[in-house]
Amino acid sequence: MSIFTALLVIGITGMIFMALPGMARHGHVGGHVGGHVGGHGAGHVAGHVAGHAAHPPAGHAHAGQASHTSDTAQPAAPDSIFRALAMRLIPSPVAVFAFCVLYGALGHLIENILRYPRPLAAALAVLPALLGERLFVTPIWNLIARSEGEPSTPLETLVTLEAKAVTPFANGKGLVSVVRDGRAVQFAAQLTAEQIGVPVRVGDTLRIEDVDPHHERLTVAIQ
Repeated sequence: MSIFTALLVIGITGMIFMALPGMARHGHVGGHVGGHVGGHGAGHVAGHVAGHAAHPPAGHAHAGQASHTSDTAQPAAPDSIFRALAMRLIPSPVAVFAFCVLYGALGHLIENILRYPRPLAAALAVLPALLGERLFVTPIWNLIARSEGEPSTPLETLVTLEAKAVTPFANGKGLVSVVRDGRAVQFAAQLTAEQIGVPVRVGDTLRIEDVDPHHERLTVAIQ
């Protein structure tokens, strides 16, 4: 197996691994923990600092003297700036795997199709692989990840909206389509008790009267 084939296999395996639901759950847990720490911890620290500001230690400030702490911004520590720059220079796993895929594929193409020597193929594949990863793969991946990560609005916001029947209702129950967050989503639905025996055909317009968030079921009425 050539180095190009090995990199191609590694890159594809890594991209598949990054797309697994387990990785999405890991990101969700990380975001949840980070949000918990960022919210609860920040509030706790802010309250702690506020308490100290309200009750300064004796001798720390004298009458008639102004505190320079609130008026003068503390300069950022050099090590903090260095760490921030270093973090920006470290590529993300997605960028690394995407580069491996592109570099392996281009190197294999140049070596085996164009019949260039392997060292030359290795050199020629670097720049196109970097450009392809930076201009195409990573932006598309980030866009997909951002759209999938956007939380859906609560089901309760669907009350009073219109729904379209996508199946005939049997015994007052069927499937309806609702526009939620700009996307058509199907839900199980049942008619209100007063209209339980009224026939519903495909394409009929219904009004959402109530929702069951736990079971994701709607109660609808014929308009």
